[in-house]
Amino acid sequence: MKDTLTTKIAGVFVLLSMAVEFAALGLAFSHGSGPASMNAMNWGVGEQLVIFQPSWMGILFSLAVLSPCLSMLAWPGMYYILAPGGSSAFYGVIVSSLGMLFGVVAEAIRLSMVMTLPSAYVAASDAARPAVLTLGAFLGHLFQILAQTSLIVLYAVGMPLIALAIVRGHNVPSWLGWLLLIPSALVGYVGGPLVSLGYAIGGPFIGVGLNIFFVWFVVIGVVLLRWDTSRHKVQDAASTV
Repeated sequence: MKDTLTTKIAGVFVLLSMAVEFAALGLAFSHGSGPASMNAMNWGVGEQLVIFQPSWMGILFSLAVLSPCLSMLAWPGMYYILAPGGSSAFYGVIVSSLGMLFGVVAEAIRLSMVMTLPSAYVAASDAARPAVLTLGAFLGHLFQILAQTSLIVLYAVGMPLIALAIVRGHNVPSWLGWLLLIPSALVGYVGGPLVSLGYAIGGPFIGVGLNIFFVWFVVIGVVLLRWDTSRHKVQDAASTV
């Protein structure tokens, strides 16, 4: 009973994280913006820094911090259904959690910048504005490093391990493991490295890969919600006879 409750709580966290993610995307698109344009902004340029002034920006990046936090809360329950996949499940959960943690820190830096620097820049004297922009440029570079590290750690290492655990464990439909390899390749091995090296062509690969991952994550959330520990124990026992 306790194990079933753990998986169902994990499913709730997964679906809540996706609801928050979709709310953030909807808010950005409703204001004529998107993840790619937001990530490309240079915080060391005054004209771009003041774009972050509107109050909806604070809401947007608060949601961006909240979504991966909710996802990380789902990993204990997710590990329970992945555990039959062996050590790849354990290391996959650890590495994926680390990748998401990098993302949380990156988004927290962007949120703190949005809440402080634009208004500070507008209120500063002409002599003080270069200092604000220098701080903005530093935080912008730090955000980019952490965000790209998050993508590569999560999708180049964590997700392939999770996919392997699914395929090896036979506890979750194996097609979900094979499907997960698609965003892993697109984001972790193509888009992420290209963007990190300064090639904008990697952006579309990341976008497609993330959209596939979102669909996969929603499906996993439903699987967790519908998980019946007793039924799977009976199936495991029958398969060993």
